Amino acid sequence: MKNGLQLIIVFVLFSCQTKQETSKGPGEINNLVFSELATTWDEAMPLGNGMVGQLVWQKNGKLRF
Repeated sequence: MKNGLQLIIVFVLFSCQTKQETSKGPGEINNLVFSELATTWDEAMPLGNGMVGQLVWQKNGKLRF
């Protein structure tokens, strides 16, 4: 009986210690910044939605998709 009571007390204490985090917007958490475009296709930035996609890079001063 004593062990069961201790287990309940420990459970209650841990469940009461909730950490409240401030929610950040998607721009603050998932922020990718590219200072320049890739110059080869294998370093290109992938864009897409899971079914359709493309790679974006730069060659001879022109944007390639």
